[in-house]
Amino acid sequence: MNSIKTLLLTITIATANASTQISRNTLQEGEEAANGTLGIGIIEGEEDASASEAPTDAQLPLNPFQFQEGCLRSFLGPENFPQKRVCNSDDDDNDDHNSKVEGLCSTPPFDYPEIRISNQNWDGPMISAWIMQIMLSELLRVPTTIETSSPDLHYNFYDPEGRSDASAATYPYRALRASKEAGGDCTKFKEGNKGGDYTPCAQVLPMAHQVGQASALQELRNEGVIDRVNLSGNTDHYRWWIPKKYAKLHPSLLSFYGMGGDANRPMLAELFKRPMDWGSYCETVSIDGCNTKGDIAAHAPANDDEARKYFVDGPYKGHFAATDENNCTANPNTCTGHMVNVQCGWGTYAVPQAYHLNISVKSDGYLVPNGGYSYSSVIEIYAAANATGENVLLYWWEPDSLIERYRGTEYE
Repeated sequence: MNSIKTLLLTITIATANASTQISRNTLQEGEEAANGTLGIGIIEGEEDASASEAPTDAQLPLNPFQFQEGCLRSFLGPENFPQKRVCNSDDDDNDDHNSKVEGLCSTPPFDYPEIRISNQNWDGPMISAWIMQIMLSELLRVPTTIETSSPDLHYNFYDPEGRSDASAATYPYRALRASKEAGGDCTKFKEGNKGGDYTPCAQVLPMAHQVGQASALQELRNEGVIDRVNLSGNTDHYRWWIPKKYAKLHPSLLSFYGMGGDANRPMLAELFKRPMDWGSYCETVSIDGCNTKGDIAAHAPANDDEARKYFVDGPYKGHFAATDENNCTANPNTCTGHMVNVQCGWGTYAVPQAYHLNISVKSDGYLVPNGGYSYSSVIEIYAAANATGENVLLYWWEPDSLIERYRGTEYE
């Protein structure tokens, strides 16, 4: 996510130079897109890089402390942006680095309640949450924090440890309801959340998809949790995606006519193998459990979190395998190619589309009930395909940074 912080510097400066007004009511309302999302939509610029040069956080090292006094102050310099960002309640929570005590932030100039924003768990709302935190904390001088729906996850832009975790919840409506119960003051949950059950609380939910979320949003409106939902004008589109490299080799894959039917079943099973996470590769493929350095894995995963990764730049290149489900000789009527589907909360139609069009693909992810994958896992799987030269079939949307990251390469 360091690369995202670098991108934000440019976005925020452009925003700061514009005439900007944010009312309290606007911040508390959800804004719905006609065919996609609520809130702010950001489209990253194109990258002209080869497949092997897709940017990684490791290539963009940043000192977490460089943003402690504020994004704008860091980018423009103290002489051009003298005021430090205002302190928030998270500044008191770090035992090693208390930004308030260390003088890295300033006292809010007026009595305005702290605003807490959910970052959700995909690029759009995560980037939007940071942009709003920067604008509120540095331009409007309003204390602002980020809600991740877990005490173990952190996404504060000014975090002294530079942590950038996705939220544990895709649509944390519980957090919006908690805000109403607390009279809009999420700091009331601070002490209680340090021990026992964690209660997420947020006044702002940056995005929601109209498809699949309309009834939930209406329920929140009926309860008086949110105000009237307005269309923001932003749209996104779900599509089936394959790398350009394989689209050139197999142009029939660009239409469902070339994918559907039993005659195409063996082709799909051969082309789209199953991705393997680091732990599974070491347990079932590596001849010595990854105890010696190899071309795919430099070593065994150090913990459960690493074992669940599909790609880690450097230590684990990723691996795709033809399993029994790809074996059309043994299973001529049921063999399938693999499709990387998203989690159900995102409103995916990949399963019924494949069924009704008789396209023999199946997602074998760890999420129930549809075998989908989390956002971070999809990013890792595509990076693994790029690193290993494998084919991959995604159910994904644009605009999104995953699409832009590989623009201009064989894996766009």
